Amino acid sequence: MIGLLTLLLTAPPPTAASDATLVVKVTNRDAAADALAKKAEELGGYFSSRDETSIVLRVPTGTEDELIALTEKQGVLIERLISKNDLSEVLEDARSKLRSREETLKRYFEVLREAGPMQVVMVEREIVAQIQDIEGLKGRIRAMEHRLRFATLNISFEFRERRAPLKTGLSSFQWLNTVNLADLLEDFRR
Repeated sequence: MIGLLTLLLTAPPPTAASDATLVVKVTNRDAAADALAKKAEELGGYFSSRDETSIVLRVPTGTEDELIALTEKQGVLIERLISKNDLSEVLEDARSKLRSREETLKRYFEVLREAGPMQVVMVEREIVAQIQDIEGLKGRIRAMEHRLRFATLNISFEFRERRAPLKTGLSSFQWLNTVNLADLLEDFRR
């Protein structure tokens, strides 16, 4: 764990968000999901959602190949889609806007010190608007930085239930139980 932390702290920050979508046919969805969630935690990640047929995992960027390899070993791989989305320009644009809004806010505070009674309300309104913009930008930047630090893996499980035929003569395929087999066989003999 210390080695992974050192790697994350010394490696240059990634500029592309990594996403993978995998569909795997498995015999035991719960066991497969448990194994993948455990591996994600070992890699320094976590699962962000899970239901009966899928799991969404987040792992540090650069470790997703390990988890993809384990996913492929859980059963028969049906679909694999891996994408990288470069966020460097969008992130730099948001950071630039943040710096600009913070400078504007400083100027509004300077104006507020010298504002007369009639101007105070107007300046305060602008200050509140700038603070809202700044907080929104900070949240957006944090979300993008998190997306860059953690790859997202969306894993869906397909399951084919296999049951032994019923001893009652009924089929597990309900439509087959609606067919009159005696008449059907008689028609084939003619």
